[in-house]
Amino acid sequence: MLPKKKVEVVALLIETIEAKIKLAIPGADVRVFNPQNDGLHFSAQVISDQFLKCSKLTQHKMVKSALKEYFDSFELHAMRLETFTQEEWKTLNKRDLND
Repeated sequence: MLPKKKVEVVALLIETIEAKIKLAIPGADVRVFNPQNDGLHFSAQVISDQFLKCSKLTQHKMVKSALKEYFDSFELHAMRLETFTQEEWKTLNKRDLND
C-alpha cells in the first residue's frame, strides 16, 4: 500500500496522463489505472474512432507519443495499452455481458 502522499501524487499523474491522451486524441474515452498500486506500472484503455483504419501498432504509437515527455523523464515507467474503436468497444462489452 502506498503512503497517502504518494497516493495523491499517483492520482494526479493518472489525471495528467488522461488529459494528455485526450488532448492528443480529441473525443477519446480514456481510462487509466495503476493496477499494481505502485505508482510505476499503469494501464490505459483508449476508445476512439480516430483509430479506424489504423493498425494496433499505429494506435499505440498515437497514445505513447502523447506521453513521450513522461517516458523520457522516467515519471512513467510502464504502460499497458488497450486501444479500441467505438465499434470494437461495443462488441467487446456485448460479448462480456453474454458470457
